[in-house]
Amino acid sequence: MSAEHAVRIALTDEQVRGLIRRFSKQSGLAELLSQMSDLDRLRALAAPYIGNPAYSPATFRAAFVLAALPQDGGERTIAEVSRETGLVPSVTHRYLRPWVALEIASQDPGSRGYGRAEALTGQLDRNTRRYS
Repeated sequence: MSAEHAVRIALTDEQVRGLIRRFSKQSGLAELLSQMSDLDRLRALAAPYIGNPAYSPATFRAAFVLAALPQDGGERTIAEVSRETGLVPSVTHRYLRPWVALEIASQDPGSRGYGRAEALTGQLDRNTRRYS
């Protein structure tokens, strides 16, 4: 194909991540967690079960904390996630640490903000993550 007939397509970072997920056949828990982004929807889904002893409130809180993290490459402080989820900062921090350990979330060592690991890929590597 000659240069005058070349076609170029520009994709956003989110579109590239979506294509990678789609064609890498990612499935299971990682795929499910990557789709959790609507905190209000999760709260509505969980509402009938909260308070029911047959369901773990900790599991719901962990899901709410993850849903409060932006998927667009942005980040939030513990205080921001706490306000959004209604949890105190120390509890929010206890829920964020396992998400970081599982590489589902990341903490930027400079800003100390938290975001989705896939959104921060390239900005952080395994050796620069830290927990406070």
